[in-house]
Amino acid sequence: MDGVIGTGLFSRLHSTLDYQTRTLRLDAGRRLHDGEPLYLAGEQYPLVEARLNDRLDTLLFLDTGMSGTAIALPLSSARLAEVDVALDARGTGYGVGSTLDAHPMRCREVQAAGSIQRNIEGMLMANFALERRFGFRIGGLLGDGFVNRGVLELDFVAGLVRLRGVGAPPV
Repeated sequence: MDGVIGTGLFSRLHSTLDYQTRTLRLDAGRRLHDGEPLYLAGEQYPLVEARLNDRLDTLLFLDTGMSGTAIALPLSSARLAEVDVALDARGTGYGVGSTLDAHPMRCREVQAAGSIQRNIEGMLMANFALERRFGFRIGGLLGDGFVNRGVLELDFVAGLVRLRGVGAPPV
């Protein structure tokens, strides 16, 4: 690896991450005209609105560097969303330079970034430092397993995100 790019660059350009073809496209002249709201917390945390199990509306950190899981939630979000947790098992997720040790869980339905996915496997986190870091609540994170083999478009200038090619569109 020669380096890492992230929201410092993505926040200035229309960015398309195509997980199917394993390509990244950056376009300064293009804008999204439809999609779901995209927010930036601090200088580097992209957030999307999400609905979990038709029980909890929350913001999730869109962590495209988190591999090995689709969603990770702190205990507070898992309880409110009534997710199924396997407390007798342990799992590991991998991010840039760190690992996440947690209990496996299953969320019956996750709506985020213009997509609905069902029976999503994820992790219950013992600690989630971002939950109250910015003065508002961040309910967890979405990893690359949620994007799966789809196309993720980010447009911070327009404040929009769109995920195509996975799940179903929200109704």
